[in-house]
Amino acid sequence: MIIERISIADATAWDAFVDESPAGTFFHRYGWGRAIADGLGHEQVYLAARSGGRIVGVLPLIHKRSLLFKNALISVAFGSYGGAATEMPEAAVALEVEAVRFGEVLGVDYVELRDLEPPLAGIGDWAVVNSVYVTFLRKLYGSDEETLRSIPRKGRRYEVRKSLKGELTFVTGGDFDAFYDVLAQSYRNLGTPIFGRRYLLALLEQFPKHFEICVAAKGGAAISATMAFRYKGAIHPYYTGGTLAARKLSANDFLFFNLMRHGHENGCDTFDFGRSKVGTGSFDYKRYWGFEPRPLAYRYKLLRINEPPSINPLNPKYRLFIEAWKRLPVPVANFVGPFLSRQIG
Repeated sequence: MIIERISIADATAWDAFVDESPAGTFFHRYGWGRAIADGLGHEQVYLAARSGGRIVGVLPLIHKRSLLFKNALISVAFGSYGGAATEMPEAAVALEVEAVRFGEVLGVDYVELRDLEPPLAGIGDWAVVNSVYVTFLRKLYGSDEETLRSIPRKGRRYEVRKSLKGELTFVTGGDFDAFYDVLAQSYRNLGTPIFGRRYLLALLEQFPKHFEICVAAKGGAAISATMAFRYKGAIHPYYTGGTLAARKLSANDFLFFNLMRHGHENGCDTFDFGRSKVGTGSFDYKRYWGFEPRPLAYRYKLLRINEPPSINPLNPKYRLFIEAWKRLPVPVANFVGPFLSRQIG
C-alpha cells in the first residue's frame, strides 16, 4: 500500500471511490477542496491510499491559514464531516500518519479530523472532543401529514401549519443575489461573519448538479433562503438564512417543510439538518422539529498547542465580539465578514 497526494488528474477516480464508499460524504468529494481553494484561498491537501494501483482510501485535508485562529490541517474545513474514508483499517492508519507528517512539514498548530462515523482505525493519541457538535438526520416522509405529525406538538408544528396558510411561496432554482442578500442579513443579525460571494459561487460552479438555491418568498421577494445539496439520497440545507420579516411569518419553517417535500419528490429518503453546537439556538430549533441529536466526535492531533481549539459562540471571550457584530450596518459586515469567515473554518 502506498500513500500519495492526489492532483486534479485523479479527481475522477477520487470521486468514484467516495461515491461508492459507505463512509464517503459530500464533503469528501474533490470539488469541495477546489471550491475552498478558489473561493477562500486555502491549500487543498488530498491524500489517497492505493493498493494494486487502485484507490482504497481517501483523506481530504484543507490547510487553513489564519492570523487569528491558529493554522490547521482539517478534514474537512468548512464542512461538517470528514476524516478518512477507507475500505480497511490499515489504510485509515496510514492516511492519518501521513496527515500528521504533512501537518508537521507545514508547521500547523494542529490536525483535525471531523469523523461522522467512529474511525476504522484505533484512536491512538488523538484528543477527542465529542460534546461540542452534533448532527441531525431523519428519514423523509411520503406525505405532508406524516411530516407534520413527526413535528412535536409543543415544538414547531403550529408554526409550520401557520406558515402553510399564509402568503408564502416556495421557489427552487432561486437567484443567487437574492439568496446572498438574505444570508448576509441573517448572518449579521446572528453576529456571524458572512462568507464572501466568491466562495459560495465556487461551490455552485463545482457542484451544479448537487447544489440548488431554494427560497421562501412573499410578494415575489425572498425572505428566507437556503443553498442546499442532494447527495446519496439525502437533502441538506447547508447555508441558510432568514430576514427579520421571516420570523413573523415562520418563513424558515415554511422553507424547511417545503425542502423536505422537494427532496422526497426528487428521490431523497433522508433529511440532513446539519451540525449544530450543543446549547445554541440552532440546536434547540432542530430538536423542536423532532430531530434527535447525534454526537460528532472530532479528533485532534495537537502539534503546537496544548488543548483543542474552542472557536465557539458560547466561548465567553467571543461574546462581546458577537454582540458588537450584530450592531454593524449590513454593508460594513459584508465588507469585513469575508476576511474573518475564511479564517474560522
